[in-house]
Amino acid sequence: MSLNSTSAPSFVGTPLDESRPLAYATWKTDFLPQATIRDIMWYFTKPNHVPFEIRREALKISKEYLEVDEVDSPDFYYIDPSSETDRAARMADIKMRTSAILAKAMNRESPKALSAQRSFAHTFLVSGISTNLRYLYHTTTCPYVLFELLTFRFETSGKSSRTMFRLPELPVRLSLLTMFGLPSALSSTIVPNVLLLWVTSALPSLPQLALRTRPLRMPLRPHTAAPGIQPA
Repeated sequence: MSLNSTSAPSFVGTPLDESRPLAYATWKTDFLPQATIRDIMWYFTKPNHVPFEIRREALKISKEYLEVDEVDSPDFYYIDPSSETDRAARMADIKMRTSAILAKAMNRESPKALSAQRSFAHTFLVSGISTNLRYLYHTTTCPYVLFELLTFRFETSGKSSRTMFRLPELPVRLSLLTMFGLPSALSSTIVPNVLLLWVTSALPSLPQLALRTRPLRMPLRPHTAAPGIQPA
């Protein structure tokens, strides 16, 4: 689901904005209860959350598959009441068939229901952040990852002026990884979001780097003329 989606549900309150970092605590206080009421809170606190209700709802839908199969194949479900042998065999065949239909339907419907709920949670979180933050994280579609990035961004902003994620500094700082003993392969691989944020905050700023790497000036020797040449 797109980060710019305006479909329901929507967060009720002032959207989280980077220009108002001190309002983060208030925003989170408003956001979490609203997410809890909608039964989507776990999607922001657990990376691989699969609620029990998902399988229960999928099971209800799976039973509809059985009803359709009974209508499409009535002869298969017919049991001759006059034959005990046929009755036992038919019951065994029916049980095997219905179990296979339920398993197939559950495997199909559970991921669909889970994806729908995650999109629901993602849309709700997106509705509670500013347009600038939506643009910054427009490629993030997982509600857990997006919530973690927002939490890291705002909860660390007050501890250091360098902990904020500044995109213009990123290419320069990544090119300096090897100067600080970090693995060279790190610059040529996909860096996880959290590690990327840590790198941008851990490396020193460019003015400080210039002070550390400035060459020492050697003292100048008094100028002397070459032998046999009088100074001008």
